[in-house]
Amino acid sequence: MRVEEKRAKEKRAKEKRAKEKRAKEKRAKEKRAEERRAEEKRAERKAWGGKACGEKGVWRNCVRRKGVRRKSVRRESVRRERGAEEKRAKEKRAKKKRAEEKRAEEKRAERKAWFSSVAGGTMRGMGAQIEPDAGGRGRRVLCAFRWGFKTVRRAQCEIRVRLQWRLGDEIMALPVYQAICARHARCRVTVLCNYPDLLRDNPYAQPVDPAAGIPDKLIDLRSGPRDVYRLAHYARLARVPLPRLRPALYYQDWHAPQLDEIEGSFIAVAPGASWTTKRWDTGRWRAVCRAAQDMGYAVVELGHEGEQTGVGISFAGRTTVREAACILHAARLAVTADSGLMHLALAAGTPVLALFGPTDPEILVRNEPRFHVVRSGVECRGCWNRSRKSFEPGICLKAGGAVEPGGAACMRAIAAESVVERMGELVN
Repeated sequence: MRVEEKRAKEKRAKEKRAKEKRAKEKRAKEKRAEERRAEEKRAERKAWGGKACGEKGVWRNCVRRKGVRRKSVRRESVRRERGAEEKRAKEKRAKKKRAEEKRAEEKRAERKAWFSSVAGGTMRGMGAQIEPDAGGRGRRVLCAFRWGFKTVRRAQCEIRVRLQWRLGDEIMALPVYQAICARHARCRVTVLCNYPDLLRDNPYAQPVDPAAGIPDKLIDLRSGPRDVYRLAHYARLARVPLPRLRPALYYQDWHAPQLDEIEGSFIAVAPGASWTTKRWDTGRWRAVCRAAQDMGYAVVELGHEGEQTGVGISFAGRTTVREAACILHAARLAVTADSGLMHLALAAGTPVLALFGPTDPEILVRNEPRFHVVRSGVECRGCWNRSRKSFEPGICLKAGGAVEPGGAACMRAIAAESVVERMGELVN
């Protein structure tokens, strides 16, 4: 029994010694590995001259003993690299700034060229549209502050009306400018528009360059619901009473060089329109023009190039807005489709015989004794102003899609004889 206990005791002692030996070897191995890593680290520090510290290229010397202050040195190569990066960043910022200045200069030049072309261009160039510069919240706040400050001090303010739309829409807005002046007596009204010729000699408003500075108050009129009287809508946006006056031009000189080419009394004809559904058949227009000649009147055509009927004298595409207004002012009668020249003839004081199809004349013109309308008897006439369906302009609902000029059902139903009969009543 004692022999077995002795053997067990020796076995446990032997296992203990083996275990201690393995632990000792493990610690020695870990120590050698740490020393090897430390040696490699010192070699690396010695090769680089220090240890990396931070993203800016700063290097710290390795610490040789505890308590020694760490010193920072900047290697010459790192300093050169940082200087090169800063130089590249500076050049990039300067290049970006020059590009922004160039774009701004091009935009100002484009606006200036556009304004000059509109002021003296022909009817062909009058359809150009420029997107309104909506500005930002800071601009609106500045306008409100200046408006309040000048109102309190009773100083003259500038009210800018932004329209920039079609010819007829800008003509329909003319009475609103006088209403704004009547409500704000100390204010000057300027208009950002596409047709500055409409405001020539106007005592209530003047055209303004698109690149002009910030006004004291901004009124945006570029909108028009289908089923609302357009002048009432403009007055609501401008916060003025509904004007009782009709759109009018205030030209001091109504002479145009084209009038020298016309002999005797004449009837102006404008067969064009912006939508194909508003246009009438060209053959019927020719019949009306020949009937006018048979009545003893010369026929003068106005509008865009390519809208001629081939009868009479054609100034299509050869007039400015002012020259077209002067010709219409001298005409005995203007026979038109629903177009901007219809509104221009009314503003010039000429009786108008207008052909209406998909649009409702009550939405555009009211209380005008010189305005005479010819419409068909089809039920779908005036569909654009009655319906709020999201169909595109130029779409005939009865035909089920887009149509050729003169192909709309409401325009096909207008006979040339009815137009000739009504024209004879008006000129005689």
